[in-house]
Amino acid sequence: MEDQIGLMEKWRFAENDLVVSGTPHVVDLGLVRDVPGHAHRLLDFWVFGMVVGGSMPLEIEGIRFRCDVGDYYVIPKGTRHFGLDQTPFDAAFFHFVLPSGGAQENKTSRTELAMHGELPRDLDYEKLYRFLERHYRRGTLSAEQLGVQLLAVMEQISAIQRHGSHVAGSSSHGLAGGILDLLRASFREQLTNGEIAERMGYSYPHLERVFRANFGSSIHQELLKIRIDAAAHGLQMGKSIKEVAKEIGFNDYYYFLKTFKKLRGMTPASFRKSFETRIAESGVRAAEQLRRTRLGSHGDDGRSFQPDTS
Repeated sequence: MEDQIGLMEKWRFAENDLVVSGTPHVVDLGLVRDVPGHAHRLLDFWVFGMVVGGSMPLEIEGIRFRCDVGDYYVIPKGTRHFGLDQTPFDAAFFHFVLPSGGAQENKTSRTELAMHGELPRDLDYEKLYRFLERHYRRGTLSAEQLGVQLLAVMEQISAIQRHGSHVAGSSSHGLAGGILDLLRASFREQLTNGEIAERMGYSYPHLERVFRANFGSSIHQELLKIRIDAAAHGLQMGKSIKEVAKEIGFNDYYYFLKTFKKLRGMTPASFRKSFETRIAESGVRAAEQLRRTRLGSHGDDGRSFQPDTS
């Protein structure tokens, strides 16, 4: 029962959608080839996989779907899953766990995406995987840093799915999407209501109604979210708090501090300290991983290590 409660705090099904809370901590990754169907499993970690060859029909908790080349799939912790036939497939995968720091820590990231679907076509994700895997094995990329990259991939998928769902939804979605594009492209500027209305060619009250109907939040709320997300990234890159506040369009430093804490559940200083602590801890784990790698890739019985094909 305790495991089930913990599971429900971390994810939910909603028309095959998942909510991933927090930055993933990657515990393993791998690339498997010519696997004759997915085995029946119940894992104590999450899986993000990308099919790079063949086809993989899969069932997760009674939900059936097929992943072809260029598709991804997400398997939450503690869910039974198995292949539906013996069709061979190739897949790159990440095994990861989510933070257990409670609601406050989970405010640092909340990503919604479908359990499975197409990867964005703009990037070669197989090449990206190979790059990340190579540097992780070398010890130049820690598990924490790898988790940040994996989260970025999932957020890219989430953003495209979110935009696409509204594109298909109503006649006003195009205008709402245009507002969102404007906010993302110009959030560093001093965007007033009048400036937004002038650029979009409609009155601001009309734009506000359309945006709320499509995205469930106000234009101002979305703008703040975009700015604070950019601020969090800047802090992770080592920039000072005042530098970040200025870069993302906040003229009032104290208003920035208040807004950041409201949206992220902690002050910018606490956020940066928490991130630096996790990086330091993951650095120790990466050093241990590198030490083990240098000892050799063979098990005690002399056989080559084969990663879990999840």
